Amino acid sequence: MRRRIGMAATVLWAVLSFGARERPGVVWWSAPVNPGERVLVHGGAWGTNPVVEVTFLRNGRAGAPRPAEEAEFKRARRVCPEKVTETGVVFELPAEAEAGLAACRVVAEGAASEPFVVNEPAVWWVHGDLGAEASPGGWVRFFGRCLDRGGRARAVLTDEAGKRIEL
Repeated sequence: MRRRIGMAATVLWAVLSFGARERPGVVWWSAPVNPGERVLVHGGAWGTNPVVEVTFLRNGRAGAPRPAEEAEFKRARRVCPEKVTETGVVFELPAEAEAGLAACRVVAEGAASEPFVVNEPAVWWVHGDLGAEASPGGWVRFFGRCLDRGGRARAVLTDEAGKRIEL
C-alpha cells in the first residue's frame, strides 16, 4: 500500500513538473518604432520557437489611455522574430501598418507574456516654473519617452474639481 502511494505521488509530481511551463516575461522594449523598423524586447523564458503577436490600437481621446490588458489578440498578426537570444527577441513591426500604438505579447509553447504597448507615451518626470509645481501663467515641461510623435502631442491637466484642461 505504501509503495503504491509513493509511486502515485512520484507520477503526479512528474506530470505536474513536466506540464508546468514558465510564461515568457518582458521587462523592456525599444521605442519609438515606426512600421518596418525593428523592435528589441528584453526579458526571458522564450521557449524554443517564440512568436510575437501584434495588434494595432486606435487612438483614444487625450488623457484617457486604454490599458494594454484590453488589447484584443484574437486577430493579431503573428510575427516570427528575426533573432532570439536567452534574454532578447528582435522582430519587425509590420510595415503595412500605420504609425502609432501597437499592443504586443510574446507567445511560446502555449504561454503568453503580459501585453506591452510599443510607442506608448511614458512620462518619467514633470518640472514646472516652481519646481514640482507650476504657477498660473507659468510653464510646465514633461520628460519621458514617446511624448511627441509627428508634432501632435497633447497634454491634459485635471484640477482638484475634476475639470479637464487640454493643452
